Parts: sequence; structure tokens; C-alpha cells
Amino acid sequence: IKTLPRFHREVEQALATLPQVQSIHAISGEYDIIAMLETDDGSGLNELIDEIGLLEGVERTTTSVILATKLER
Repeated sequence: IKTLPRFHREVEQALATLPQVQSIHAISGEYDIIAMLETDDGSGLNELIDEIGLLEGVERTTTSVILATKLER
């Protein structure tokens, strides 16, 4: 998630209210936040991504789907 300048905290707070958001990570680079999401199906994921994109302060999003977890400690 890329936020507009000075909206980072507000976007984090809005994401934290969404029950499908499992974790929120601050990152360096082109984007500002990674949010790990969990939904029941692709349709739910699509709706959630649209909802996140409409949050005040969100400039743009990019989505990657985890196909398999190879190692988690």
C-alpha cells in the first residue's frame, strides 16, 4: 500500500479496524505498508482490496497472492 504524504498513521489505523487484516508491516521502498489479508474466497479478497483502495490516504495498492508457504518460523 502506498500512502499519500502524512497519511501513513491514518491508513494504518483504518486497516486495523478491518477484521480480515491479519497483520500490518511498515516497509521501506516504493510502498509504505504491507497488509497481510485473509478472506474466504477470491470474491471476498476483491471486495476487500477495493475497500482498502477507497481508504482516505491510500494512493495505490499492489496485490500479491501467497500460493504456498515454504517455511514459517
